[in-house]
Amino acid sequence: MSRHAPQADDATPRGGDHLLRRMARQISVDDVVALEADRARTLLSWCVAKRVVPLMFDAARTGDLVVPSDVFGLVEEAMTASTRDQLRIDHALNATASLLNEVKLDHRLLKGCATARLDYDDTWLRHVGDIDLLFTPSDLPAAVAAFLDAGATYELPPRRWLDLEHAVTLDWHGVEVDLHCRLLPRGP
Repeated sequence: MSRHAPQADDATPRGGDHLLRRMARQISVDDVVALEADRARTLLSWCVAKRVVPLMFDAARTGDLVVPSDVFGLVEEAMTASTRDQLRIDHALNATASLLNEVKLDHRLLKGCATARLDYDDTWLRHVGDIDLLFTPSDLPAAVAAFLDAGATYELPPRRWLDLEHAVTLDWHGVEVDLHCRLLPRGP
């Protein structure tokens, strides 16, 4: 589970705060939330948008979140889609590691993929949408070339930072891969 859970806000639907507190281990397993169908569907939509479907699925599966059976079917479908996405990203991540080891480019895994592996007991609880890698500014052109030589393509439409100022976004095995040379864009 994450040590740094996102915070609930005014847009968080009923049950969402429960999932976020559960993620941060701030509630006991005796705390149960029961939702009628409309609220459960609203929560599912929110979970899809926030990429926390695995948390809703896990809470519903264990009984910490009680939803009608037809909504649980929708949660299962969303979890299947999330799992499919994660498997695609894991495949691309493995291919990335092989490529970068082969060309001997030093790099660091950032953001979602790193967080999933460092902060979660079960990596499947952290839905990841892309792969973010950090290179030294001098290695970024070689990294882009290595990916392009291996079949990656520029994401279309190209982002404004393709001039290697901050990052380059590529499509690699159907997954967005962001190659960064800084953690933040340069200031004015």
